[in-house]
Amino acid sequence: MPAKRTITLLLLASLAVGQMLWAAEPPADCGERRKELGERLTEARLQGDKVRLSTLEEHLQMLNKDCRGLVPLQSNQADVERASQLTSEREARLREALGAGDRQVIDLRRDQLDQARRALEAAKH
Repeated sequence: MPAKRTITLLLLASLAVGQMLWAAEPPADCGERRKELGERLTEARLQGDKVRLSTLEEHLQMLNKDCRGLVPLQSNQADVERASQLTSEREARLREALGAGDRQVIDLRRDQLDQARRALEAAKH
């Protein structure tokens, strides 16, 4: 029994140290790190992984704090917001289709999501 407890404590300690190191690393490229986290958040949403989603959202909050939350404003912010909303809606529809298991609907929803993501990327640039 003590071996299990020791292993558990070591695992928890290593996770805590990993979190601190990740949070303590200097913000080399906030935009690139935000983009990476955004992709990982999207993936977690699609998979319905609430634990991972929560962890990634915490990482994003830490990143925003490290980078002082500064995100350059875009002249077409409204277009970006609309495209982002459409992408979120299509992610939800794809999750529903994945739950239903209908291959044809899944393919359709996947195509629609890809189109919405392309529109979002175009609006951002």
